[in-house]
Amino acid sequence: MAGISSTSTVQIDKEDFDERFLTCKICEKPYDDSDRVPKYLPCLHTYCKPCLADYIKEQKDFDCPDCRQQTKTPKSKADGFPNNFIVLNQKSFFETQKKVKHGLSIPCQSCRRSENSSAVSFCSECRAFLCQFCHDAHHHTSGLASHQVKTIKELSKAPESMEESIFRQKDYCNKGRNHRNQELTLFCDHDRCQLPICLQCAFLDHTKGEGHEPVEIEKAVDKYRARIEGKLEKVKTRHVKINSIIEALDKELTELDKCTNTQKKQVETFYSTYIKDLENRKKKLLKQVQAQKEKVQRALLHEKEEYQTHLAVTNSTWTFTDNALQHSSEIELLAAKDDISQQLDKVSAQGIKERLSLVKEFPKFFHHKSVPSNIVNGTVFAGYADKITSKVVTSAAKKGTTSKTGITPLGMDGKPLGVSGLPIAVKILDPDNQQLEAWIQDKGDGTYDVRYTPTKAGKHSLTINIYDKNMDGNPYAIDVQG
Repeated sequence: MAGISSTSTVQIDKEDFDERFLTCKICEKPYDDSDRVPKYLPCLHTYCKPCLADYIKEQKDFDCPDCRQQTKTPKSKADGFPNNFIVLNQKSFFETQKKVKHGLSIPCQSCRRSENSSAVSFCSECRAFLCQFCHDAHHHTSGLASHQVKTIKELSKAPESMEESIFRQKDYCNKGRNHRNQELTLFCDHDRCQLPICLQCAFLDHTKGEGHEPVEIEKAVDKYRARIEGKLEKVKTRHVKINSIIEALDKELTELDKCTNTQKKQVETFYSTYIKDLENRKKKLLKQVQAQKEKVQRALLHEKEEYQTHLAVTNSTWTFTDNALQHSSEIELLAAKDDISQQLDKVSAQGIKERLSLVKEFPKFFHHKSVPSNIVNGTVFAGYADKITSKVVTSAAKKGTTSKTGITPLGMDGKPLGVSGLPIAVKILDPDNQQLEAWIQDKGDGTYDVRYTPTKAGKHSLTINIYDKNMDGNPYAIDVQG
């Protein structure tokens, strides 16, 4: 008996296949051919019949749970969607492969005399498992003797090498008794039919004289396989393109992380440097304040010491004189009068000059009011592609008349930054490409005016830079009237 011919097979990872195809994505339970029949939608996504029925309910149209493609509900609801033959075939194949590998009972698919008649071999021509009786019949029947048959034992030695397609049973016509045992070997390719038929169907219902187009099923398969493969190539091309876009997006996401980290680092560095500089400046100013205090303090203490000396002399003169007036006799007072008078005159003659408060003259801490706000708000994120966006409003310009153009720098959200003190530079060229003198007025509310006096009529160009970066929209055209 000849063996089964070797054909190229596609190896399928069963665990991966189970994960992706043999389990319903909604309930996460395995498909079967009774309770959880796999149904596929027009978008080719598959769900078990109970989950699909529950998802559809009474909706006339619904969105696929996976891709959101809108789908029209058939009249028979979930039953109206086709069974996923790929899942059913693969499930059947894996179950058969398992039975062959472990020597489990497989019913005869040829005679079906009894459910207990286990198969002992497999005929690749009949595409059926054979019990002992049918196996023997293949040996003794002339029409079957050339069939390629392998025993279950032979198959079990290398179950992974078995090709899934050889285990698919042949399809037979189900149109009635006259069509019994008629294999579906033809395909009516007429637009009205498009269905597999047997020889009996071809003779009775699908004759070429009536406009039908019965062809060998292999030819029909080749024809439509080629069409499907052609369309599949377009899908594959789309797949490659989308994949490349996703790879580009992944690259951009990585670049985004790098860019974000770089910008964060720049912010940290900028403010750390400024904080360090501010701390150093603060220490220097505090040191100056302390030195000035010590200088003034020394002067005040020295002045105080002088006045304390004057006060001591004044007090001692006063005390001596007061005691002399109260406790001396007439003779004693007259004897000391000249000394007392001279000292009193001397002390009184020492004038007390008007003094200025050194504390009132103590240096004050001065700073421009805009400095803190500019440090905090003047550092902004406003640029895209190394450009900064602004709203530019050009007023009517006339030769020999001072004209102006308004600039409102915008943030990343498209709203005005509202920051004054930004480093804005402008360049205005006249029709002869000569630069005009221009000056910028910071209006203090986040807007700026560029003022200039044209000396010629005609087209002028205005270039604006902020933080030495190009303004988006540069150069701006200004039409100067004569």
